[in-house]
Amino acid sequence: MTAVPPKCLVVSAGSWHLAHTAKGLHAHNGLAELWTSDRNKVGLPDSFFRQAKPFFWLTKPMYLLASAYWNEWWFWRMTWLWGAWVRRQRFPEFNVAHARMGYGLEVFDVADRVGALKVVDYCNSHPSSQQGYWQRECDLWASGSEPIMPRAIFRRMNQEIHRADLHLCPSDFVRDSLLLNGVAPEKCVIRPFGFDPSVFTAATLSKGQPKFIFTGSICLRKGCHYLLRAFEQVKKECPQAELILVGGVCEDVRPIFNRWRHLVTHVPWAPQARVADLMRECIAMVMPSLEEGMARVLIEGMACGLPLIASFESGATPLAAAGRELLLVNPHDPQDIAEKMLFLARNPEKASAMSAAAIARASEIGSWSSYSGRILADYDRFLEAKRSRGAAR
Repeated sequence: MTAVPPKCLVVSAGSWHLAHTAKGLHAHNGLAELWTSDRNKVGLPDSFFRQAKPFFWLTKPMYLLASAYWNEWWFWRMTWLWGAWVRRQRFPEFNVAHARMGYGLEVFDVADRVGALKVVDYCNSHPSSQQGYWQRECDLWASGSEPIMPRAIFRRMNQEIHRADLHLCPSDFVRDSLLLNGVAPEKCVIRPFGFDPSVFTAATLSKGQPKFIFTGSICLRKGCHYLLRAFEQVKKECPQAELILVGGVCEDVRPIFNRWRHLVTHVPWAPQARVADLMRECIAMVMPSLEEGMARVLIEGMACGLPLIASFESGATPLAAAGRELLLVNPHDPQDIAEKMLFLARNPEKASAMSAAAIARASEIGSWSSYSGRILADYDRFLEAKRSRGAAR
């Protein structure tokens, strides 16, 4: 341990997974505060939580009234308000600035003044890679559409990446995208996310018909247009198969989704407990994403006993081994996706063995508290190296 243990100021407009991270850090006595625009949904003590209320109230109407696409469009364009709010805050004592990519620039300014470790936490791959993958799919399948991230956010992200001391990568795919864009490998650590074991538990009932589940935004970036084409083939060869899509439909994929929606069961939104119930009814999770950091639902599905049919780009590879818990697919190839789905539908014994392996692997990876313990060890190591470099000067 370093002379001064890590105390993390965790910041992100919209909590994503960071609220769970902060709760785990608090359990390990490693949290300074959590700053987010969301309400305190994880039960942190008030003294460890600060809400960016101006940002919350200006983005809330879009969540109530608009589609998933316009929610995200508006959210990104309110980032200037997040920065203005952060600059007005009184900072606690901290030695680690832990920021979701795109929301750490102002905190990094303070971190530099106090000598704190600067950490970027990635929900996606490097912004250059993310934009490129997304724009390609828009060009192919939604002519005239484009990624919704404004140029100003792209600039912020690149500045944060350049300044960061440590890059917290949830997957090999994210790490590889950073290396491709010039980030030093010694600054990257791979730490896949945890899950909530009180919600996501294994099924006890035997499965009936072959059901598959996808959960997340239904959009081009997550490969849903290829998944729908794949399931059309699955349905022809296995008429009893069912595909459940849980999530809002984005504008870039809506015409494609409307063409095949009669083949699938669509659940626009569901609370986590209901999502877990749906997972337990299925034989596998299908996640042919074209770009992700790590889809959190992967580990949640594994905890419910689901083998993964997923792409490298989904972030699955730190979680699951190909052939054991994972059938790796080319996300651009509907034929490959369909063949993997049909393989599990036709081989219940293999599906059952992969289910048992998935449960065991999820248990090994563990909860959000386990995840936070691992990253605290990383921070302790990087802080010690930072202190040693300072002492050597």
